[in-house]
Amino acid sequence: MSVFLDEANQVCTQIRAIEESVGSGFPVAEGGAAAGSAPPIVSAVGWGELIIARETLVGYNAREIAHIENILPGESKLREHHRLSRTEQVDEAETTTERETEKDSQSTERYELHAETQETIQRDFSVNAGVNVSGKYGVTQVDASLDTAFAQSESNSRTNAIDTAREIVKKSVERTFERVRKLRRLALTEEIKELNRHELANIGNPPLSAISGMYLWVEKIQKIELRHYGTRMMIEFHVPEPAISLLEQASGAGRKRRLPPFDVGPSEVDGTNYLCLAQRYGALDVEPPPPQFAHVGFGWVSTSAEDLEQWAEDQFTDTINVPAGYTPEWARVAWSALRGKLENREFNFAFAVGGISEPPANKEHTVNTYNGVVLQLPTGTTWPQGVPVSGRVHGAWDGAMYVQITLTCRRTAEAYDKWRIATWASLRAGYEGLVRQLAQEEQASSFQDQLLVTASPEGPAEINRRIEREELQKWAIKSLRLVPQNLNAIVNVGERQEISPFHAEAEAPIVRFYENAFEWEHVNYFLYPYHWARRATWALRNGIERVDPRFQAFLQAGAARVIVPVTPGFEDKVMSFLDPLSEQDELGRILGPVREVAPQPGDSPFRDIWVELLTRHKPDMARGSGTLALVQGSDQAKINDDGNWRASDRDEDREIVIDGEVYRVAEVTGDRSFRPRPAVRRRER
Repeated sequence: MSVFLDEANQVCTQIRAIEESVGSGFPVAEGGAAAGSAPPIVSAVGWGELIIARETLVGYNAREIAHIENILPGESKLREHHRLSRTEQVDEAETTTERETEKDSQSTERYELHAETQETIQRDFSVNAGVNVSGKYGVTQVDASLDTAFAQSESNSRTNAIDTAREIVKKSVERTFERVRKLRRLALTEEIKELNRHELANIGNPPLSAISGMYLWVEKIQKIELRHYGTRMMIEFHVPEPAISLLEQASGAGRKRRLPPFDVGPSEVDGTNYLCLAQRYGALDVEPPPPQFAHVGFGWVSTSAEDLEQWAEDQFTDTINVPAGYTPEWARVAWSALRGKLENREFNFAFAVGGISEPPANKEHTVNTYNGVVLQLPTGTTWPQGVPVSGRVHGAWDGAMYVQITLTCRRTAEAYDKWRIATWASLRAGYEGLVRQLAQEEQASSFQDQLLVTASPEGPAEINRRIEREELQKWAIKSLRLVPQNLNAIVNVGERQEISPFHAEAEAPIVRFYENAFEWEHVNYFLYPYHWARRATWALRNGIERVDPRFQAFLQAGAARVIVPVTPGFEDKVMSFLDPLSEQDELGRILGPVREVAPQPGDSPFRDIWVELLTRHKPDMARGSGTLALVQGSDQAKINDDGNWRASDRDEDREIVIDGEVYRVAEVTGDRSFRPRPAVRRRER
C-alpha cells in the first residue's frame, strides 16, 4: 500500500511541477549543497575609506523623440476600442434504465396412507372327571367327582389413517426503474463595452495649417556627491542573482499566465491520479472509479417439517443478478441444517451455481453444516440474465435449513475504460473552462494596458534604494550565518498569535549582532551584467523594463559585489566571529570572548572604491587612481608609477580628489603631469 501511495504522490508532484514552472515563468533551481557548520563565507576583509555617493534630483530634460503625430488641415483621427464577449455552454445527459423480473413457482404435494387391521381369537376348553370309590374296612366310603369348563374370546381392531397435503406457491416480482438525468448548464454572458477614444482633429475655419506633434523622452538629471566618512574595516560579499526573491514574487503576477498543454490521454487516467488531475484542471463532475470487486448474494430458507421422525425433502432454484460492468469469478456456498432427533440416517445436499455442480455427479454432501464451498466460475463469461443457482436436499432432517450463496465479481476492462473516458471528458471540459477564464482575464488586462495614460506602478527612487539594500543585507547575512533566515518567535495562544518571550530572548543576541555590528545604511554595491546569472534566466532578465534605471539594473543583475563597513568598535568582535579556526556555533561565536585578530589598517583591498562609485554613476567621469608627487611651493602635480591612468588634453577641467579634497585639472603639462587648482565646491567630510 505504501508503494502505491508513493507512486500516486509522485504523479501529483510531477503535474504540480509542470503547472508551477510554466505558470510562474521562472526556472526552478536544482538542489544545492546543504548548510553545514562551516565558518561564515566572505570574499575579503580589510580596511578602506568609507565613501558614500549621495544623489539629489535636479530635474528633467527633454531629449530624444519618442513619437511624432502629424495632422493635415481638415484631417481628424479617432481611435476607439469596443469589446463584446459571450460564452454559453449547455451539457445535458439523460439515462433511463428499466428492469423488470417476474418469477412464479408453484409446487403441490399430497401424500395419503390408509391402514386397517382386524384380528379375532376364540378358544373353548372343557374337562369332565369323576371318581367313585367304595370300600369297607371298618366303615369307609369315598365318592369323588370333577367337572371343569374354560372359554376364551379375544377381538383386536386397529385403524390408521394419515393424510398429508402440502402446497407451496412462490411468486417473486422484481421491478427496477432507474432514471438519471444530468443537466449541466453553464451560461457565461459577459458584455463589456469599453470605449477608449483618442481623437486628433485639425478641423475648423480656414485657413488651417498642418500640425506636427512630438512626444519626447525625458532624461533625469541628478547631482552626485561623494561623502567621505573616514576609515572603516570592511567586509566584502559576492551575491549571485541579488534580486532573485523579487523576481520570483513578481514573475507570477507580472507575467501572463499560460496553462500547460492538455496532453493527458484516457489511458493515462487511473485511480491513483484522477483526483490530482481533477484539481489541476478544475474538473467538477468527476466520479471515483468503480471498485475492482463487487459481491452479490442469494439466500434461501426451507420450510420446516412438523414430523421429526420422517425424512424431509426440499429444493430451490433462482437467479443472482450480476452488477453491470462486472463478471462473476468465484462462488461461495454455505449451509446449515438440523438433523432429526430420532434419526441416525444420512443427510444429503447437492447444488449447482452457474452450470457447475457440487459435489460432482452421483454424489451428495452428507454434512449438515458447512462454512463454505468455493467454486470457480468460467472466466470472461457475461451473464446478462443473471447466474442461475439450484439446490436439492433430502434425508434425515427436520426441514429447517438455510443456504447462502455469495458471488465475487470482478470489474471488467470495458467498465474501467468507460470510466476513464468519462473522467477524461470531465478533465477536458475543466481544462477548456480554465483556458476561457485565462483568455478573458488576459483580454481584460490587455485593454487596461492600451490606456493612453498609465501611472507607474513603481515607487519613488528612495523606496527602490531601500528595497535593494534590504535584499543585499538578507543575502549577506545568510553568507555569515550559512542557514536560511527562518526565525520564529510567534506562538499560537488559542485562536490568536502572540509573541513568545522565551524565543524572542533567544533570538535577540543574533538580531542585535547583525544589525549593530555592520553599517548597512552605508553599504556599497556594484552590479554585474545578467550573463553572470543562470543561463535559463537570461531571457527573463533581458525582458525586464522599469522606469527607474538603477532598479532595472538591480533586477537584471547576474551578480553583485557587496561591501559592508563594520561599525567602529566592533572590529575585534567581527573578526572573532569570522575566525575560521573557531569550532563554536553561531551563538557561541556571537557571545564568545573577543580576541584581537583584526587586520591592520595598512591591509586595504578597498582603496579604489571611490573610482568604482564614480564609474557606476558616471562612467565618463572616472579615469583611474593612484598617488601624486607634490612639491611644496610648486603648482605642478606628477603622477607616480603606481597610477593606472595617463593625463591628456581631455582631462582639463576634470575633478580630481586629492586626500579627500576636490580639485580641478587646470592645465595638462604632460602625460604624467598636470597643474591642479582648488575647485569652487569643496567636498563634505
